[in-house]
Amino acid sequence: MDYGNITVYNADGADHALNIVQDGLLASAKAGLNVYATTQQTTGRGLVYLNLPNNSTIPVLYANNEGNGTCVQIEQSVVQGAGKYALYVHSNVAQVNAPLVYLHQQFSTATQDVLEINNNGDGRGMYMKTQAGAGGGIQLDNTSGQDGIYILQNVALASSKYALRVISNTAQTVGASLVIFSQAASSTIPVQIITNAGTGHGLSIQQDGVLAAAKRALEVGSASAQVNGDPLVYFHLDSASSTNPLITLVQAGTGIGLRSEASNTGPSGYFIQSGLSPAIVINNSANGAHFRLSGDPTVAAPADGDIWFDGTNLKMQIGATTYNIDMSAA
Repeated sequence: MDYGNITVYNADGADHALNIVQDGLLASAKAGLNVYATTQQTTGRGLVYLNLPNNSTIPVLYANNEGNGTCVQIEQSVVQGAGKYALYVHSNVAQVNAPLVYLHQQFSTATQDVLEINNNGDGRGMYMKTQAGAGGGIQLDNTSGQDGIYILQNVALASSKYALRVISNTAQTVGASLVIFSQAASSTIPVQIITNAGTGHGLSIQQDGVLAAAKRALEVGSASAQVNGDPLVYFHLDSASSTNPLITLVQAGTGIGLRSEASNTGPSGYFIQSGLSPAIVINNSANGAHFRLSGDPTVAAPADGDIWFDGTNLKMQIGATTYNIDMSAA
C-alpha cells in the first residue's frame, strides 16, 4: 500500500515517531513545521490528516503552549465557499458520554473570559440551530453564584432592535410558553426584577393579535392559597412628592373599563383602605352616571354599611335595620 512519499514507522512507542526541534529563532512568516500545497486541492481528505484507531483514549492532537502567544490560530485569508468553515467540528456518531466541544478554565483565580466572540461584520456573533433532537438549544448550569447570563448593551440600539430578543415565526400551540422564568419552591427573591433608570416604559405589552377565548394580554394567577396577608398584585408609588396617578385605565372601546369578579365567599370584591379624605373620587366628564348598580340582588343577611339596589329600591343597612334610600322624583 502506498502511504506517500515519506513513511515513518515507530514500532516500540518509546520515543517520538517524528520529532522536530526548532533551536533557532524563526524568521518572519516561517514555521517549525510548514505543510503547503502548490496545486489546487479539491478531492483529498485534507492537507494534514491525523487519525487514531478505534478505542484509543489519547487526544488526536495535543497542543501545549508554554509561551505567551496564541496556542492555536486559524487565519481565514480568503472568502469561504458555501458550506465551508474556518473551524469545523463534526461527529457522525451518537455522542452519549461527553460534549462534542469542551472549554475549561481550571483556575479559580482566573479573571479572563473562557470564550470571547468579537464580530465586526454585519452577521450574527453566534448562531445556533437545533435539529429534531430532544435537547435544548442552550442550557446554562451556573454553580458560581454569579450572573448566569449578563448582557451589556454598550451602544444605542438602532430602531426596532433589542438587547435581548426572543421571537417565534411558528405558531406555538403545544409548548408551555415562549419564555419562562421559574424558581425553586423555597426561594424568597423575586423571579424577575425590572429596574428602569430611564424615562421610557418599564414594561410595555403590545397585544397585536385578537385574543382567543379565556386569553389575556397580561394574566397574573396563582393556584396556591394565598394566606399571608399580601395581595397577589401590589402597586406601590413610594415617593411622597409624586402627583401622577398610580394606575390609569384608558378604554377606547365599548367594553368595561374595569371588571372585578369575586367567585368565593370573601368579604368583598373591592376593599379600599385610604388615609385620605375622601377615600374615593369619581369624576365623569362625559355626562354619564358616576356608577351603576346592577344584578338586582336579594341580600339575605346584609351587614352594617351595605348598599344595594334590588331592582325596585336603593337600600342601605344601618346597624340591624334595612332602609330604603329616599326615591323621591328629582
